[in-house]
Amino acid sequence: MKKLVIFLCALLPRFAGAASATTYLPLNLSPDLERRVERLLILANHPVMMRPIPVNAILDALPAGCAIDAVLCRQVREGIAPWLGRAALGHASIEVALDAGDGQLPLPNQRGMQINDNVFGAVSAYARIGDSLVLNAGAVGYLNNAKLTGTFVSWGGGRAQFDIGYRDHWWSPMRDSSMLLSTEAQTFPSVTLSNSVPLTRARLRYEIFGGYLSRSTRILKPDASGYSTGHPYIAGFHASIEPVSGWTIGGSRLMQFGGGDRKVSFRQLGKLLYDSAGNEDVGAPTEFGNQQVSLTSELVIPGRMPMAVYVEYAAEDTFHSQNYRFGNGALAAGVYFPRLTASTQLRYEFSNWEDVWYVHHIYGDAMRNVGHVLGNWGADWRRSGDYVGAQSHMLALDRELDGDVSVGARYRTLQNDSYTGGDYRRMHELTVSLARPWRQFRVSTSLQGGRDVYGEWYGRLAANLVMTGDARNSPVLVEPLKTDTDRATADQPAVERFVDVGAMQGRLRYEEDLGFLPRRTTTESGAHLGLGVRKAVSKHSDFGARVELDDLRGRPLMSLRALDYRFRFNSDWAATGFFGFSRYAARTPAHGYYAGVGLQRRDVLPGWDVGLDLRYVDRIVRKKITPGETIITWPNEYWSMTGASLYLSRRF
Repeated sequence: MKKLVIFLCALLPRFAGAASATTYLPLNLSPDLERRVERLLILANHPVMMRPIPVNAILDALPAGCAIDAVLCRQVREGIAPWLGRAALGHASIEVALDAGDGQLPLPNQRGMQINDNVFGAVSAYARIGDSLVLNAGAVGYLNNAKLTGTFVSWGGGRAQFDIGYRDHWWSPMRDSSMLLSTEAQTFPSVTLSNSVPLTRARLRYEIFGGYLSRSTRILKPDASGYSTGHPYIAGFHASIEPVSGWTIGGSRLMQFGGGDRKVSFRQLGKLLYDSAGNEDVGAPTEFGNQQVSLTSELVIPGRMPMAVYVEYAAEDTFHSQNYRFGNGALAAGVYFPRLTASTQLRYEFSNWEDVWYVHHIYGDAMRNVGHVLGNWGADWRRSGDYVGAQSHMLALDRELDGDVSVGARYRTLQNDSYTGGDYRRMHELTVSLARPWRQFRVSTSLQGGRDVYGEWYGRLAANLVMTGDARNSPVLVEPLKTDTDRATADQPAVERFVDVGAMQGRLRYEEDLGFLPRRTTTESGAHLGLGVRKAVSKHSDFGARVELDDLRGRPLMSLRALDYRFRFNSDWAATGFFGFSRYAARTPAHGYYAGVGLQRRDVLPGWDVGLDLRYVDRIVRKKITPGETIITWPNEYWSMTGASLYLSRRF
């Protein structure tokens, strides 16, 4: 690790670029400001794939966002003003609460904080030394537990910046439930290299880090003779590009290795990076370590009612020595309306993950830090060590009132599967909040409560005081930005929203035990339904996103098009190409890729199109894990399908 850091430091002065080192907006500490910042970024056609958000990126989006919403522009300018000087206290907050019911429940995405933690505080400050060095000092604390979250040193520039210390990581467009990295657990120490200024015409963004997790006494020795104690290492890489304005696609890789008696060389690590399946003896005590991977996509659709549509497909491992196919899948998606009305925003997200997430045969504490998972909060709401899969949903509605007063409501629900005998109930949670300005602070109250996964009721009443910024103190933002909402809206590209209704037919291949039981191929047909949106990006090209539902052997097959491309030959004909992820509701959910091409006859009647799509669903996979299932050799079973969909499409 030291050699790698020295090598990167030597390259940094040439590569970092002219832009100064950036500070970051604190993550999940100031909800109103973060919500407003993301709203502005989406209005400015800037997808959000990684957090914490660099302040440089917010400044880059301000002109476009302010041209659409003057009130939001002022609010964001005031909120980020403390982060634009040479030295300042950027954030300070304190919260007091009363709780009822099971106080041991973790609060989602709050760094291990529990419902019965009745006092919480956070602080973040910084000082710039020249243009390339920023000293950040921060901490979060509750009861007798305080951590140095936000304490790190930043060195570099816009194209390459090192952050060394307790810096947060969030790798997903999902705002409520990131599968790989989130703020569910306490922040771990790391060395991070990233860019705040996109590179090349493809607007490449990257983040590389290495660090270590909390001390574990359950690290399996390489000879399986027992357990050793130590700090497991963790490393990750994320990269994303923006091929067309407003559409970003990215990939992430997370690896847990070493610790205790397990020694790892750079050579082993390098082999694993380029050939995961070929250099990993899955299930053996000599296996390199624990891995996770994700593919993400976010598309921003502008217009009078703009929206962002995003997808995350993640997995815990590969299968059958194939680097491009994954097992133990997870599929998540969301839609965000930053201006459902002029003062209202709406967000909906769902996540579904299979078994074996956040448990591991080598690392008894798995991808956890101080007892909490690094990713999806829902995996903390189950018995310790349970490998069960689950599904969660979240719906949030927020509204801005006069005088910078905001009100909000958020509903969460979670259902763990039953095949491990956990006797889980469906979890329900409702949170309502009210926030308003008071002098140089923002005062908020929230009431949170519901029923947990064991059927027990809980509740929490909290009051929070957050220091806010003052744009008058910022030389960068003294002059108000001029806005012209009508002109900004008129300049937006053409947008279509549509519904597809038709039928599907295809050949379905079922593989119950690969190589040991014969494949079964059947012809299937059923109803087809689609719901999508697309925007014009050039004279002939459109990009969009779509969710498709098919009836396959009496069970729903849901497919999410992360890429939905259309080329318009003329006013009558168009061709399509698409790629995405499928979820089949088998005995337990199965996940995988799908792709296809299509032909569209446009305007057969005003506002009506006819489409024909050919698609291939590639070995969507699940584990045979429920009681009574037969395993001869392989624990996985697969479905592949080659089929066609014929449908009518109604545009709106």
